[in-house]
Amino acid sequence: MIHAIMILHETSSFYYKRNFAEPEVTEVIMRSAACVCVAVIVMSVVFTFCAAANNNCQLCTVDNGANGAMIGGAGAGAVAAGASSVEWGICGPIDLVIVLDNTGSMADAIDNIKAEMPDIIATAYNASGGDLRLGYITFNDSVYVRSNLTTNISAVMHAINTTYASGGAYAPEASDEAKNTSINNLPEGMRPDATGYMGYQYGNFTTPYRPNATKIVVLITDAPPGGFNDTEDTEDVTAMHTHALTARSKGILVCDVFVPTYGDYAGQLAILRDDAETTGGAFTVVASDGSGTGAAIKEIITRCGRAKGPAAVPIMSSIGIFAVAAMLLTVSIISIVRNNGGSGGMLRKRKP
Repeated sequence: MIHAIMILHETSSFYYKRNFAEPEVTEVIMRSAACVCVAVIVMSVVFTFCAAANNNCQLCTVDNGANGAMIGGAGAGAVAAGASSVEWGICGPIDLVIVLDNTGSMADAIDNIKAEMPDIIATAYNASGGDLRLGYITFNDSVYVRSNLTTNISAVMHAINTTYASGGAYAPEASDEAKNTSINNLPEGMRPDATGYMGYQYGNFTTPYRPNATKIVVLITDAPPGGFNDTEDTEDVTAMHTHALTARSKGILVCDVFVPTYGDYAGQLAILRDDAETTGGAFTVVASDGSGTGAAIKEIITRCGRAKGPAAVPIMSSIGIFAVAAMLLTVSIISIVRNNGGSGGMLRKRKP
């Protein structure tokens, strides 16, 4: 950019020397320079927003509310274009899987999700440009596939709205195996967990993710991973990280929402944070009463599953770069004129 301005300076200087007898700084020149400066800044903003759209990211900020919850996102209404404030098609096609701990302690969080479901779906629908597939898995000490990835959004919403919390208490849950199911498209049946303990997955999750889709798994829980044996073993913690590495290799963003119903009693916050950060996904902590869980899911979707809005920093740096370039260009124009003439009056053409 600076090199281009230097070339412009030399070329313009040659032009003025050749064509004008007394080039002078005038109101016309100053206004022209100001227009150039404004035009370059406007172009920089347009360029940055276009780049953001191409990178499938959302320009937004995070409001860290109570307990660090990410609050933000969508409008309201049924699944329809314009129902949500998120930009239409910003993420491209989306394959979204909700993996939900439905044990008794999660009752308030589940109720919050149900209340927010219309907005969550509207946000996902808009972010995907209407190209949305949704899957749904629940878990306690076993894994339950409620819906394969499907375009039948109403059926998945019904499955979520008829989910009820039960069982659990303080024990670890099979979040590591539920994530295993969601990432590796596993069929129904009995299988060993990371410790070798045999457990069961009910229902098939075998519909593959689309290669061209933004692939997001949202894992929501208040408990540490426990495999199928209801015990938090070292192997279960390792499995969470291993499955996250697999997800990253497949281009799947795992986004963890931690509901600290009984606090961080087993180090699950760090486990879930590592789970998300390993894949590049978002990590969120909501209130202990489960409020903000639905809003956290919406915020994850507005970010296309990413931990940050990648364009939030580039937009400022781009505007800064182009603004500096515009100022240099303005100074260059003024310098050209001042170096080649005096003051007062309009530019006068050299007589032939």
